[in-house]
Amino acid sequence: MWVNHNSEIVFIATPKCGSTSMINSLGFEYNSETPREYHASIDMVHSRHPESKGYKSFSFVRNPWDRFVSVYKDGTQSHGHLGAWSSGLLKYKDFTDFAKNFEKSEWANEVHFLPCSSFLKIKGKISVDNVGRFENLHNDFSKITKEIIGSTIDIRHHHNQTKRSKDYKEYYNKETVEIIRKAYKEDIETFNYEY
Repeated sequence: MWVNHNSEIVFIATPKCGSTSMINSLGFEYNSETPREYHASIDMVHSRHPESKGYKSFSFVRNPWDRFVSVYKDGTQSHGHLGAWSSGLLKYKDFTDFAKNFEKSEWANEVHFLPCSSFLKIKGKISVDNVGRFENLHNDFSKITKEIIGSTIDIRHHHNQTKRSKDYKEYYNKETVEIIRKAYKEDIETFNYEY
């Protein structure tokens, strides 16, 4: 949960949308919270910190097909994640096997795989002041920081060790494209994403 009471800023750390880089760049103190707290929704933040309802807030979103590959690859490769939350991903033969079984699995409700919109909406309405796009990370982060704190901050990149193809489309076939389209329909419609 990323609330700065002195600056009156709330950052919603949507999983696999550059959150760690932004947290480092903004100088938030990291504490070893659970994944659910690290990636707290705006609703959860407001429930725990009612005074934050008047704070400036922001978050980032990402293309659902790209983000899904990123979460899966990070979850199956990161030793920290494997020890904390993702070891069950290794039971799947590969990405395609996982994607085909995703909707009916417990993974559909795991915080890292939840749609971006679920972190940003309260009662069906986007409830953060600024939403940037991972695809335009540097420019959007600069614009948002200029607006909320009055000065531009360059993002300090957290280098992820995940090994994957840059083009997320290489991981999909027609069936898995449609599975992710259905699972992340709200994100696709809310943020106008296309495969």
